[in-house]
Amino acid sequence: MRRAPAGAACRHEPVAADVVVALVLLLACGAVVVPVRADGRAAVGGRAADRGGGGGDAGRQPSARQENCWDADSGYSFGLCCNSLWGEQGLENCWNEAFSFERCCHFHAGGGNEMSLPLMDIEELHIAPAPHRVGHEPVLRLRQDLSKGAWTEQVPGFLWKQACAMHRWLEDLPDGLFRGRRILELGTGIGLLSLHAALRGGLVTGTDGSSRSLALARGNAELNLDPALAWNHLTWRLVRWEDAQSDESVRLLGLSGPYAVVICSALLYAPLAAIRHLVRLLWLATDDDSQILWGSGAVNDAAERAQKWSLLLRFFEVDEAIDAVAAGYTVVENTTVLRLRRRHRRRRRHAAVGSDGTPACE
Repeated sequence: MRRAPAGAACRHEPVAADVVVALVLLLACGAVVVPVRADGRAAVGGRAADRGGGGGDAGRQPSARQENCWDADSGYSFGLCCNSLWGEQGLENCWNEAFSFERCCHFHAGGGNEMSLPLMDIEELHIAPAPHRVGHEPVLRLRQDLSKGAWTEQVPGFLWKQACAMHRWLEDLPDGLFRGRRILELGTGIGLLSLHAALRGGLVTGTDGSSRSLALARGNAELNLDPALAWNHLTWRLVRWEDAQSDESVRLLGLSGPYAVVICSALLYAPLAAIRHLVRLLWLATDDDSQILWGSGAVNDAAERAQKWSLLLRFFEVDEAIDAVAAGYTVVENTTVLRLRRRHRRRRRHAAVGSDGTPACE
């Protein structure tokens, strides 16, 4: 596409960060919008001449905080520069020798790009491995589902902040936790955590209550994994928690517990009634040796959060709790990752148990 020349009628100063605004300008002018500094000087080589040339910025490691990539004054933002609608390398005017697509648009450990999530206008995201995983894992290209629908249908089609924090935690865990072990993910979304577990050698069953989400996760597996790995290490199952409340119903849904590891990311956002079903399913899918890797972000209603945690902790106890910000897994405050296990019978907290020995979460 033709780039608008400096001084052309469709030049705006500064360009808004929101990609929707950029698209409106694109349609109105028939040209790609060039970011312009607030002082009126056009950017040089995609960046203003007095910013990022030579010197210190060019030598930064990709894991440096990526806020340095974005300049509100001149309109540079993740949503504008990294959008795949411009092509595989985003908007070329955003880049020069100091600021590249790989440095600014990939999600790097400690980079801070997760603060932009969810990104509801960007079809493809790039998740770079942590420095100690480089060479063992590829940069994951994860496609999102931008199609419209009810909000509850759209949610599983996006990557969320908590999943990024969980991914960084999983990268830090030993290979032995995954290799050759049966792993279940509840609420897989676009598939990031299930793909990571499969890449580490796990025998993974990724589940979601959304068929739309499962189709997306399966597509992401095909896009990123060797066919043999995707075929032999990943299984996808449509599982609505309310339909998995007995051993028989779990078996009919294609699950076969107990699993060595169960991965759960940001599930406390579900309604309380759904959490009751989740607790029972977790019990049916685990035994006393199972580990539940749990990621919990902020829930706005403190009373609701306490009620949900109380329900969960009647039957499961915290083995380990990690402040994900202090550990360097995310820059999003109030993010915690935890390792849970079943409570032994004598330590269950006033827990009602059904005749089959599973939780009666009323």
